Amino acid sequence: MHAQQAPSTATPTTEAAPLVAGKPQLVPRTHEERERRYQSLHRLILNVTVTDEARVPITGLGKENFQAD
Repeated sequence: MHAQQAPSTATPTTEAAPLVAGKPQLVPRTHEERERRYQSLHRLILNVTVTDEARVPITGLGKENFQAD
């Protein structure tokens, strides 16, 4: 099985903290907002090919056919 990271088409948002008197200020965010931002910045896309013993590609698989260990 070969895995390769696909180039990201989404551009991560790099929000600059507002400056007050030359010092960055914290931007309050909810847990959900922080989690959503973390997920968007740390997403990994893997393109995989699943083959049988004869190296014939198996098609029709969905995410439910895979598990993370």
